[in-house]
Amino acid sequence: MSRVEGLSKTAPFDHFNTTNLTTPVSRCLAVIITAEENMQKLIILIGPVADTLEFSEGWPEFLHYAEVMPKLVREATIRVHATLYGDQELSMIHELFFVNQEDLQSALASDPGGLAGAILQKITGGQVTLLTAEHKEDDAVNLRKYREANSDVETQ
Repeated sequence: MSRVEGLSKTAPFDHFNTTNLTTPVSRCLAVIITAEENMQKLIILIGPVADTLEFSEGWPEFLHYAEVMPKLVREATIRVHATLYGDQELSMIHELFFVNQEDLQSALASDPGGLAGAILQKITGGQVTLLTAEHKEDDAVNLRKYREANSDVETQ
């Protein structure tokens, strides 16, 4: 029997409990949606629940459906070694990248997106938070050029 049998795939991540938006990350999985210029990113913050057997067994199935969502550009997985500050205990961060918000929304609304959402909720016990935010990024070489240009202006 498939692990997703009996789970609805009719709407994007409908299985998530979006009414409980204040659940601490240390007790749940949180999802943050951000933008990189026009790039949109679905970021999944995974707390101690990632250490459970149900999560470990369901994670590959989640990845199977997440990775076939339409218009997915790339993905990244980050294993957290330590929390340097704050009360949030994270064990893993997973990111899914899309060109724009429409692509992200259509991916979540797709059959694979709905199944991925259902599995994600199931393996985390349904304690999920969805947020949207803008994401900007720059590399160190460009930052140094900017600082050098501005330091010349400041010394004049």
